Amino acid sequence: MKIGIIRASGKSGLALTKEALKQGYQVVAITRNPIKMPILNNDNRLTIKKLILLIKVVLKRLLMMLIF
Repeated sequence: MKIGIIRASGKSGLALTKEALKQGYQVVAITRNPIKMPILNNDNRLTIKKLILLIKVVLKRLLMMLIF
């Protein structure tokens, strides 16, 4: 199962990310600062997304839906 964790590099988000990986989940970690998560980078079940880029993509899609 795949789950997304927002603010994954914060204290509780990091703990939740580690626990989800430990239990075998595929995790999409959404964070403003991916550099804070270097220890977890070698796990192939973890995908780290930078929040700024994600917001731009979502806003672009929303604008496209409003235009058409």
